[in-house]
Amino acid sequence: MSRRSRGGGEEDSAGSWLNTYSDMVTLLLTFFIVMYSLSSVNEEKFQEVARAIRGDSPDSPQIVVMDSSNASSTNSNTGYLKSSTSANDLPDSMDALYDYINNYVKTNKRQADISVSKTGVGIVYIKFSNAMMFRPDDATLTREAQQTLGFLGKGLKNMEQKIQRIQVEGYTADTGDPNYPINDWKLSGERAASVVTYLNDGKGIKDSLFVSIGYGNTRPVATNSTEAGRIKNRRVEMKIYGTEANLKAADAVLAGTYDAKKYPTTEGGSTTTSSAEKKTTSKAASSATSAQSATSPYKD
Repeated sequence: MSRRSRGGGEEDSAGSWLNTYSDMVTLLLTFFIVMYSLSSVNEEKFQEVARAIRGDSPDSPQIVVMDSSNASSTNSNTGYLKSSTSANDLPDSMDALYDYINNYVKTNKRQADISVSKTGVGIVYIKFSNAMMFRPDDATLTREAQQTLGFLGKGLKNMEQKIQRIQVEGYTADTGDPNYPINDWKLSGERAASVVTYLNDGKGIKDSLFVSIGYGNTRPVATNSTEAGRIKNRRVEMKIYGTEANLKAADAVLAGTYDAKKYPTTEGGSTTTSSAEKKTTSKAASSATSAQSATSPYKD
């Protein structure tokens, strides 16, 4: 009887050891499963973040580094990173559209390249520098231009039903070289059309809203006799008219966007000159700008 008792005890001891071992193996397996799940990466999300950081795609969310001192503009769950393209931030009125664009300009420090203002009733006026939008003598949008228009296009699309016209205008500068191979009218028109095409085809904004105009060098906002003046004259303007805007009075409201009296031209100026005066003015302009042609060899 005693032998059976010892044998039964040995069997009980062996069974306890196996139970402990199986529990340990189960815990280790569970641990490795948890570690694997934490280490797995969502490839699609990872690539999207990578594209946004590199700026390869204008449709990727804009990632903005916020100042740690500005606690109100940071997201408590994401530290200093905050997406500037949240659906809740999309505009639904002309005033909201102005704020939407203005905040983008300030956040991305684009004040030197983009100016935005509210003009008249229901009109938002935007001026883009040519240096940001296009390469010299070219009508292909730069990556910076696509990123900016991509952001703007989302806002315009969201309030499409509250807009009656989006007028895009291209302008060049006059270098004073009559034999320059690039045509001002063609270049300015193609640049305006490039902006319209991007917003129409790329963002799906209906084409009936757009007006595309190329003004060439006929509406300068500064003198063409200096490089600084020519830089200001090379530009793209966008005039967005809300449904509340009076289109008949819009041209008069926006007449101040260029100074026709200060920089008169035969096309867009308000003054009339005789043929003799035109020849004299043309010779003087040619003489004044010939010295600048070496430093500014292109029209845009």
